[in-house]
Amino acid sequence: MRKYLLISILLLFAIPSFSQKITLSAKEDLSFRNDDFMVVGKWKNYTTVYKNHASVGELLFYNQQMIKEKISTLTFLPTTVSKIWFSASATHVSVFYVTKESKVRNVFASKMNEDLTWTEPVSLLRSSSGSYRNSGDFTFTTSEDRTKTLLSISSMEAGVSKIQATVVDEELHTFTSLEQTFTENEITITDESLVMNNGKVFLVVADTRTSRGGADRLTLLSAFKGSTSFTSTIMPLNGYSVSDIHTLVDNTNGIVYISSYFSDSKYSTPRGLYFSGLNAEQLTLIGSYFTPLALQVSSSRKDLKDLKIRNIFLKKGGELEIVAEKIYQNTRTVGGVAPLLSSSFMMSSMADNTRTVNEFSYDEIVVFNLKTDGSLAWSQVILKDQTTTDDNGIFSSYGVLRHRLGNAYIFSDMSGRQTRLLAAYISGNGEMTVKELQTSEEADEMSLMPRSAVQISSSEIVMPCVSKNYLCFLKISY
Repeated sequence: MRKYLLISILLLFAIPSFSQKITLSAKEDLSFRNDDFMVVGKWKNYTTVYKNHASVGELLFYNQQMIKEKISTLTFLPTTVSKIWFSASATHVSVFYVTKESKVRNVFASKMNEDLTWTEPVSLLRSSSGSYRNSGDFTFTTSEDRTKTLLSISSMEAGVSKIQATVVDEELHTFTSLEQTFTENEITITDESLVMNNGKVFLVVADTRTSRGGADRLTLLSAFKGSTSFTSTIMPLNGYSVSDIHTLVDNTNGIVYISSYFSDSKYSTPRGLYFSGLNAEQLTLIGSYFTPLALQVSSSRKDLKDLKIRNIFLKKGGELEIVAEKIYQNTRTVGGVAPLLSSSFMMSSMADNTRTVNEFSYDEIVVFNLKTDGSLAWSQVILKDQTTTDDNGIFSSYGVLRHRLGNAYIFSDMSGRQTRLLAAYISGNGEMTVKELQTSEEADEMSLMPRSAVQISSSEIVMPCVSKNYLCFLKISY
């Protein structure tokens, strides 16, 4: 009898269970139209966030109870910054920002000192639109261990593409700096880039410049420290076209993964998932797989159209978990009046009383778990229905917290009068539990922004919350 009781107790504790604590910070003044804010990460056990209010940029540092204890003012920031990026760890915080003067865009960077002051900003990368046109935007990415940051940009004119890439370390010392031109037709750098813990760079290049069609040719550009040019590695596509391209790095085993949808031709509907693994040191292909998929969901569309890849996770056994979300936008005209007196009066009244509405829809989340041989182990669907107007969907979508017991997908349920905060827990074998997170009355008065949430530790995630004139940060601890 005691033996069976002990087994029952052990089984009870073996069942994955999540409990959470929710903590809300005090209100900060906010002008939603003009201000900027984001969750940066964790520094010296402080939850670190960025706020730019009335053209004053600040880092705010919160303790475990989300009480603000320190402030660092970024006095060097210019009034107009076109893009800003932070690299943060337990020991350092660096800021990278883009300025534009005449036809020159410049990336500057500064490092925070121990006393919360900042080093003199240094110029890291310049891009002139004088000689090269059709320039893209700067992209930033930080290595998994937060020690390296990659800055890159591409531009093109008359069939010649130029790619610039710079890698800096925690002290903002240049690790790698490259500038190279390419004369191949229809070549463009994508937004996908990564830098490994050892500083090696990978950029994804495709043969299409539009987001509507897929790519018939896919190339990985790579460079080590001290490289004078990129090395090109052509990825095998077996005659298919690929779209919605994403990358992932396994620093422990030195493998770079590239994943996307595949289709029969450039403009046809995706048929399934493609992924390849590349040995980062030898640049040799480990495997290349094409996995057909058929969705079984409640929406009217059961194909992969509008299903955008949002996350790629590497599991302990080498499996890939690919997370996608159904996202689409509708534009419609609302309003109008009944006909009065004459057709001319009716037309003028309708013109005065109609307006165009942009609807942003974020529906189900679909999780695909792929075995190391490319076959589908399991899939899971998290049903949700989020449709808002004229806000770019900033309060929709989801945030994800990776936990040793599984992943928690956190999102706002907008189906009722009162928005609820839900979490869908998916275990390593695909079992799902959906739970409502109990928030405070004060948090219920705020508009939550799950898609801007950032995981700051193995068991904590922080998301911004806004009202008409205030900004808060909500921390969920597991």
